Amino acid sequence: MNEAREYSREGRNARRRGMTLIEAVVSLVVVSVLLLGLSSSVMLGVRALPTDTELGATDRQVQEICNMLRDDIAASTAITYQKSGNTVRLALEMIPTDATGAHTHIGWEIIGDANMIRRRVDARAYEIISTTMTGYNHDIVTVDGNIQHVYLMFHFEDTIQQKFELYIQTPYGPELK
Repeated sequence: MNEAREYSREGRNARRRGMTLIEAVVSLVVVSVLLLGLSSSVMLGVRALPTDTELGATDRQVQEICNMLRDDIAASTAITYQKSGNTVRLALEMIPTDATGAHTHIGWEIIGDANMIRRRVDARAYEIISTTMTGYNHDIVTVDGNIQHVYLMFHFEDTIQQKFELYIQTPYGPELK
């Protein structure tokens, strides 16, 4: 009789080694509900990020303006600086090159009252670069009449970053006029 009990226990254990169909279906349902919850939270996170067509495009435009201004100031040999009211004018004399069509004079105007940044190349008319600037600050550090660096900070409220700071080293030590 003991042998019969031992045999029946072994038979039951042998039958219980795998999962039943019901257990497999229940586990699949549980896993699918968990994955559904995870995927919906990922989708919410993706929608929270700005797209290129929204604020990110404006940030890129402002970065391009900052890069253009940085390149012009860094490549100048002399800078004429004028401040009147809430307007700053920078007239840059550029490094002479033998390249055909190379710019020799570039003018920048930062007009705080009009929220405008303008740029002029050589004797051409001013080109409006931006009309969405909401404020700016600047500083020019000189040593013995030569510019060491230029600091500019622009505010653009319709961007993600909103504040753009430029710290421009001047490798040619342009003269401040």
